[in-house]
Order: sequence, then C-alpha cells, then structure tokens
Amino acid sequence: MTLLSCEIRNRGKLDSDASGSDSFVDEYIARMDTAAATHMELRRALPELQRWQPHPVEVGFYVDKFSAEQHPNSRFWNIEVTYATRTEKSPLDEPWKWSVSSQSLSAYTLVDHQGRMMLNTAGCPFEPFEKKERILIFRGKKNLPKWPNWLMTYPECINSDAVRIQGQSCPAKTLAMAGMTVDEPQEQDEIEFFPLTVELHYRESTWLTVVPSKGWKERLPLLSPLQQQVNGGKKFLTIPIVDDFDQPFAEPQFLDADGKALKDPKPEDIVLLKFQIPTAKAFSTLQLR
Repeated sequence: MTLLSCEIRNRGKLDSDASGSDSFVDEYIARMDTAAATHMELRRALPELQRWQPHPVEVGFYVDKFSAEQHPNSRFWNIEVTYATRTEKSPLDEPWKWSVSSQSLSAYTLVDHQGRMMLNTAGCPFEPFEKKERILIFRGKKNLPKWPNWLMTYPECINSDAVRIQGQSCPAKTLAMAGMTVDEPQEQDEIEFFPLTVELHYRESTWLTVVPSKGWKERLPLLSPLQQQVNGGKKFLTIPIVDDFDQPFAEPQFLDADGKALKDPKPEDIVLLKFQIPTAKAFSTLQLR
C-alpha cells in the first residue's frame, strides 16, 4: 500500500493548561492508493506524524497523539495530530548512564616507578616482579533503535583516539572494550528500543605491551662503499653477538636504539619497546558522552 498525498486542512487553536503545558491539534487529509489500506499501513507511511516527532514549523512542539479515521469505502483518511510542548522524553533520547568501579589487576614488570629497567649489579635483569595495578571499570547503558552497526567490529579492541566519559578524559590506548550486551527489544510509549550495556576498562599505563630490546644478533653499520658493495648494497650488517672470546652468549643481549649490543648496560641505557597487540578503533564514533 502506498501513500499518495497528505495535506493539512486546519491548524488548531493553542491551549494552555494549569501546569503550563501548551498544545494544539492539526488536521490532515491523506489519500492512499487503495481503499483496502489499514491503519498500521497509514501510520508507517507517515513517520513524521508519529509520537515524539517535532512540528515542522512550531519550535518546541512534538507529536503527543496521532489518530486517523477512514472515509467509508474510500481511499481518503481524516487525521488529527495533537502537538504539545514536550514534558516527557522518548526512551531513545535518554543519555548514556554510567557507573564506575575499580579493580586490582595482576601484572608483571621489569621496570621501576620511573620506567627504568631494573638490573642487578652484574647488569642482568631480574625475574619479572608482580605488580598490582588498579584499573577503572566503566559500565555504560544506552537505549538504541536497533542493534549497533559497530557490534561486530569492536570486540577486544582499544581506543585509537582520546574520548571523554562523564567529563573524564581517557587518552588513546587507555580504554579496552571488555564486553557488551544487547538485550531483547522493549517498548515504552509505543517506541521500541534495544537496551545496550558496554563495559570499558581504563588503564592509565595504556594497554600496550612493553618489552626490552634484546636479541642474539646485533646490527652494525657498513661505513665504506666497498663493504656495502660486498654485502649487496646493504648499509647495515646483522651478525651474531659474541663475547671477547668470539663465543656466543648463553642468553639474549640488550641492544641500543640502533640495534647494537650494549656492553655493561646501565638501567638508563636499556631501550624499551612498546607494541600494540589489540586492534585500535575510534571510540569517538560510539558517542559515549
């Protein structure tokens, strides 16, 4: 069934009640392509005249009631739409509702509070120390008109951009999508919606993996053109790391920023590398505010 036309016939008078609410009724006449059209087909054909929709001209007025009556055996319908100043809200207009709690996270570290590698007096690293880190758990709820488009693309990811939650700034890589739930549809005031719950874990130190630069081989620059020619034009040569007796070490050695083995390294000499393992997504598109 198709709506052919819908025209306004009469603009109602403004009424104000004792509570200060204003309302008026607009009358329309609609024409469908067949007399067999149903009430629900007419409603679906006129979404702009359904509840909560704004008036096309009167600012601050919204549809409060829609009623329609068909002319007997006719394609024509008389429609009355009551507009009122909005005192209630659609469940879809409810903002994000957030709660926060904290949790102690068990982690392991090789660095001190200044981010420096911890070494013994022989310049060797200790076994990883257990470190307790407190993270924040944000739980947010929002009503959606349908399942979110990002449902299948945001599992187990971290934020690639800085976002704000309840006024709190969360820099990039500090939030992890820990879980989400979309409940079965509910209805309120003839509006269907899907309750969404998300759980985000905030970690001030970020969700990046930090490891020292170590290896069995080192990279040395080839300074002369002849060396580069012999080695196929390469400017660097990667060779096994050996001790003063040209013997390989029993464990990987620390490397500097250029990939050269460090001799008797100090904590401040150790190069720490950061790697991102989870996929990063733009959390700003989720409109979490």
